[in-house]
Amino acid sequence: MKRLQRKLFLEMPVCSVVNGALFSSLPIAYLPSYSLATSSKPATSWAKFVKNHSCLKEVLFKCRDLADYGHLSLSSKVLRTCSASFFFRGPLQCAFYATEILSFVDSASSVITICIFLHNFRVDIAVWMVLIFNNYQKDIRLWAMYFPSLLVPISATVLSIHLYYQIGYYQNGILALDSLALDIDQVENLIKFCPTKEEMETLKNYTGDKDMLGKCEQFFLELMKVPRVESKLRVFSFTITFCSQVNDLRCNLNTINDATREVKESMKLRQIMQTILTLGNALNQGTARGSAVGFKLDSLLKLSDTRARNNKMTLMHYLCKLLAEKLPELLNFDKDLLHLEGASKIQLKSLAEEMQAVSKGLEKVEQELTASENDGAISAGFQKVLKGFLDTAEAEVRSLISLYSEVGRNADSLSQYFGEDPARCPFEQVTQTLVVFTKMFNKARDENGQQAEAEKKKLEKEALKEQAGANSSARKEVDSDGFAEIRNKLRK
Repeated sequence: MKRLQRKLFLEMPVCSVVNGALFSSLPIAYLPSYSLATSSKPATSWAKFVKNHSCLKEVLFKCRDLADYGHLSLSSKVLRTCSASFFFRGPLQCAFYATEILSFVDSASSVITICIFLHNFRVDIAVWMVLIFNNYQKDIRLWAMYFPSLLVPISATVLSIHLYYQIGYYQNGILALDSLALDIDQVENLIKFCPTKEEMETLKNYTGDKDMLGKCEQFFLELMKVPRVESKLRVFSFTITFCSQVNDLRCNLNTINDATREVKESMKLRQIMQTILTLGNALNQGTARGSAVGFKLDSLLKLSDTRARNNKMTLMHYLCKLLAEKLPELLNFDKDLLHLEGASKIQLKSLAEEMQAVSKGLEKVEQELTASENDGAISAGFQKVLKGFLDTAEAEVRSLISLYSEVGRNADSLSQYFGEDPARCPFEQVTQTLVVFTKMFNKARDENGQQAEAEKKKLEKEALKEQAGANSSARKEVDSDGFAEIRNKLRK
């Protein structure tokens, strides 16, 4: 047993080796089914030991299921009860046990369950959180999401401990605008944790022993060493997201340009519109509407509502049938409009807001760059990186503004192309109407094809039936010549 303990201690992470009591009190019944001392494949870590413990795994997954169904208190009671039967012999051992649970039972509900369990077991959650952050790099957002409502008194302490120990790393990342050191989620979280003006004033006026301050206050003091830290963080956030923001915006603008060009250049769509106008005039012949030179765009959506006298065919079906007979090459006109559906999902108002956000973000960058010139040496690296970013970003934004203006003109011209007023029938309405019309047209075309195929099969079946009837009549005529009996004998 001592050899087993020694081997496991050597293979366990350092933070889990607190005292020799970890396994000394572990009953043999709780060991895995195979012998670790003699197995050719012994457990290589304490985590594997836990995973191979079928009874313990059942308890863990049961607790997770309870938590998933909202029974958090019951789940924590189960964990606390089983703790007496297993091997919890100290807060740090218990904390490490909870850490290993998350290594293979990792979900939001398990996080809540473990936190409640540790709280009930009187474990120093702050210590456990430091272990989690330092050794497992769990996402800060997950804890920030659940701790405020779960463990309000200690949530700020838990987060500030981690941030306090990492503040030097964060300071360097902020001042260097290093997106490899800090990703966008970490930057956004730091913005949330920034002290308010009132908190900063209070800390500036504090003259006592700083070591007597709480971890949150110490974290704020360290963060305040970065001049205008919140402004720099917001600029940092903008520089990280700038490329993706601009690329998405440019992609949407190009989609609109491509869609307007495709619609206006499609000769097939133009011929279909002319055919629809001809059909409308034919239907309204003898009335005031019988000599129309055009029609409203929304009239396209009424083609499926206009039915023949027998109520079996709509005007849309008749249009597709007529085109199939006279101009079959027009039936696939939708192949000319590859970007139409994508453009119909884009709102010009949203693009305007995105453009405004990019422009304002760039203004904030320029303002912070100007302000940082008075910071001294601490912001020298920050200024250098920001100047390089501005040189590229300003050129990108100028190009984007030009493209945006072009899109605005093209969007209005699309409405005018169909004889509509852009103010009353804007780009979004035009594209959505065309998308619906295209889908209705394709549906009617396919239904016509299915009906034609069904009629063809019906005619073939009737032809076979008639042929069979003709053959039967011919045999009867041959039999009537009096030689039927002789032929039958010859067949035998």
